[in-house]
Amino acid sequence: MAQISLPGYREPLTDPDGNISRAWWRFFQGLATLTGGGNIPDLSAIIAAIADLRGQVQEQEVSLQPTAALEALQQIEELATRLRDAENLTGLRSKVSELEDLLLSLPTPAVPNQVESFSSPTLLNSWVYFGSNSLPGYYKDPFGRVHLRGFLKSGTIGNAIFTLPVGYRPTLREFFAVVSNDLFGACYVDSNGDVIAYKGSNVYFSLDGITFRAA
Repeated sequence: MAQISLPGYREPLTDPDGNISRAWWRFFQGLATLTGGGNIPDLSAIIAAIADLRGQVQEQEVSLQPTAALEALQQIEELATRLRDAENLTGLRSKVSELEDLLLSLPTPAVPNQVESFSSPTLLNSWVYFGSNSLPGYYKDPFGRVHLRGFLKSGTIGNAIFTLPVGYRPTLREFFAVVSNDLFGACYVDSNGDVIAYKGSNVYFSLDGITFRAA
């Protein structure tokens, strides 16, 4: 059986520029060549490597570049086109299909250096923002941390200022020290998303600097 150059178990699918790496490119070229000769290479190792890569992406919150994943899928589609007229390649067709499914199941890639904008919450319990330069808001950065801002007044101490949506909440209640009417204040964010003005004054209550990891 002819041989192809199979990337190492930890060989990354993409290079630092987000393109498919040289080792994987050689593998796809070799695989395409073999299909013309009727040989069926064993793709178990590559499927195991892709599955392992998927686990790493989920655990480490590191995402593939979308262009690289798309290019890999295009190569598989080209290979599948060659297979349509080939004989005795049922096993390879099955393996290619399995490989394609694994690539399609990779987590949605994050675009580097792109941070979402602040979202404006619905204020509760008579809380209003202090002025046009102190609008409340929240966003989640690419590392999964939620950031709050806002300078508020007139609400009821001890009650929720607003409620964060699912995906922007901590696993457990988290407490934070804040500035409130030039004195110490306390705020906590509950696992149900409630942002509570726990202690302080409603002359003004600041949320600036509060950050936590989302569940």
